[in-house]
Amino acid sequence: MDYTSSLSNKRNIIKRIFRFLKRVIWSTYPPIIVSAPYVTTPEEVIIKMLHIADICPDDILYDLGCGDGRIIITAAKEYGTRGVGIDNDPQRITESRANAKKEGVEHLTTFLQEDVMEADISEATLVTIYMVPVLNRYIKPKLKKQLKPKSRVITREFSMGEWNAITTDIISYNNLIIPIYLYET
Repeated sequence: MDYTSSLSNKRNIIKRIFRFLKRVIWSTYPPIIVSAPYVTTPEEVIIKMLHIADICPDDILYDLGCGDGRIIITAAKEYGTRGVGIDNDPQRITESRANAKKEGVEHLTTFLQEDVMEADISEATLVTIYMVPVLNRYIKPKLKKQLKPKSRVITREFSMGEWNAITTDIISYNNLIIPIYLYET
């Protein structure tokens, strides 16, 4: 056996060991998910997202990681859509409720302090998400399991990995190009 094939065999063995360890460790110890940072979505981006999603008053919008509630509130004000915002930060939920009241749409909005992975989102016909790619991949099985067929999921900046978007668009905001992805279950 020459040196090159010996080295190739060693690499293959090491790769198999790492794949095995990854599979065993991953199934035994689920990944640790840290909360995503709070980043507001600009109004122009919200309007574009809702337009791409073809939102209507009959939709039930869920915003996972709703922050101050601006997506839910905009959908309620502009389209008469009922919405549920979910966030694990009690301060954000307090802000969301106050903002909805200030805008006169508290009758169309609900804000829940919950972990998005534990929340029941089965009522949603449209879900908005702004999460980093690893969290998008982590939440994808939940979306596929809980959402009804033909429900829509819209994300900004980060795709849902191998899940094929039915529409992809961009918006220019503050000298940035922001991609928007629309998916259907």
